[in-house]
Amino acid sequence: PGFIAASRRVILQKELGRGGFGKVYTCRIDEEESSSDLLYACKVLEEQGSFSEFRTECTRMSRFNHPNIVSFIGFSLTPIPLLLM
Repeated sequence: PGFIAASRRVILQKELGRGGFGKVYTCRIDEEESSSDLLYACKVLEEQGSFSEFRTECTRMSRFNHPNIVSFIGFSLTPIPLLLM
């Protein structure tokens, strides 16, 4: 698929909601080379047993391209598994 792992520091902010295996937060990305003030949504995996579902969601989200669906930015597995949208 056409997605990459998030390599910059993700700064979690306000919790937006919870799902079956994680929480969704607003977040910012700490970008040294940019002064961008963009706001993102970030799903944080909380249960390690749901890693395969997390991986499936990353793959599916990377394939969507629709104005009514959030865009997939990337994912990270360390320090905590997260999906960036």
